[in-house]
Amino acid sequence: MLLARQEPARLSEVDRLRYLAYQHVLFDSSEVAWIYHEDEVLEDATWVEWAEWFSAEARRRPVFGRVENRANFTGPGFRAHVDRILGVE
Repeated sequence: MLLARQEPARLSEVDRLRYLAYQHVLFDSSEVAWIYHEDEVLEDATWVEWAEWFSAEARRRPVFGRVENRANFTGPGFRAHVDRILGVE
C-alpha cells in the first residue's frame, strides 16, 4: 500500500492489478451505500457517517486507483458523487 501511494510507477503489473482489486472493494461498497441512500434504504445519519469515512479514505488513497476503477462504477450518479468529493472536474 505504501509503494502504491508513494511510487505507483514502481509497482509490478501483478501488484498494480492486486492494488486495483483492493481499491475496487472500497468503491464498490461505497457505490452500494450511495445507491441505498438514494433509494432511501440507508438512513441519513448512517449515510453521513459512511460518506465522511469514504471521503477521507478516497482522498488518502492513490489517484490511479480511482482513475483506473472509474469505468467499473455502475452509474453516472456515483461517478459524479466521487468526482465531487475528490474535487475532480
